[in-house]
Amino acid sequence: MGAVLHFHPIKFIGSYGNYNGNKMKMMKKKQRIVIFGLGSIGSRHARLLSENFSCDLVAFRKNTSLSHPLGIPEVHTWAELEKWAPDIAFVTNPTSMHVATAKRCAQKGWHLFIEKPLAHRWPGCAELQKICEKKKLVNYVACQLRFDPIIEHLKKISLKKYTEAIVTCSSYMPNWQKGDYRKSFRAFRKMGGGVLLDLIHEPDYCAYLFGRVEGIRGEAGKKSRLKIETEDYVDIELAHQGGTKSFVHLDYYGKTEKRTIELIGKNRSLRADLRGRTVVTKVGDRRVVKKFPLKDKDQVYLKQLRYFFRCITKREKPMNNIREHLELLQPLLEFKKTQNI
Repeated sequence: MGAVLHFHPIKFIGSYGNYNGNKMKMMKKKQRIVIFGLGSIGSRHARLLSENFSCDLVAFRKNTSLSHPLGIPEVHTWAELEKWAPDIAFVTNPTSMHVATAKRCAQKGWHLFIEKPLAHRWPGCAELQKICEKKKLVNYVACQLRFDPIIEHLKKISLKKYTEAIVTCSSYMPNWQKGDYRKSFRAFRKMGGGVLLDLIHEPDYCAYLFGRVEGIRGEAGKKSRLKIETEDYVDIELAHQGGTKSFVHLDYYGKTEKRTIELIGKNRSLRADLRGRTVVTKVGDRRVVKKFPLKDKDQVYLKQLRYFFRCITKREKPMNNIREHLELLQPLLEFKKTQNI
């Protein structure tokens, strides 16, 4: 596409109803959405938007030589984008570019959907928050595991009887990273890679379930032979406002995939397996197993998108907005400094 753009609006069908695989009701107002970055996660969001929601969608891409299988109309300069005048920006480019991109969009008055984490460094974060609040923009940092049926279940039950949480996320990066993992943003510090922020889902849902993180201690570094310059493991203890402690292990080198939450209390325990899709609760000698089947990963991402658009429609402040996200990100960034990662 050259300097003169010829847009062909993409008409999509969508809704905010329960996910059932069927076509859904259309949004009241057709939104104009720009997506920055069409990597793995950006492409997923673009596909789900195009299949399930009523909107006009364009991709902002500076490399004009690359095509994309989704066939989304593209813009290549800010001047073109401003002329098109989006309502919403999806910021899904590399972490190191999030704040600068989001800030420019916020200054234009566009609502923000930002992939996790917001940033790998502090400069610019507080300023972005102030712009969003001054302009009363809906802003959300995407941590989709909050919409996983297992996390939703844990959020609904009483967790006060548990005093400790042992959380693990372990997998072998070369097996799931698309393309050459050595060239991924995850391999480079300057691009915001590394397991701590890449797998921020675990610290995030710990804060979501047990309360604001007031302190972090632990260690992080590189143990494996993976050809990356970023940390490939983290072992941290999170002290939560309510008194609960979370012990979190994250790594890039586990040959057996594992994503679990173990809760420990007096005469009781709970083990949630996000891969096996079960929650096992033990109270004394009584053992209860609940299953939480997941049709596919899209189910969780669609819940998240519906939630975000509902906040837009009702002008509600989303959970995990930039202010809330920074309450977790700031201590994580301070921890990174102590570990020189």
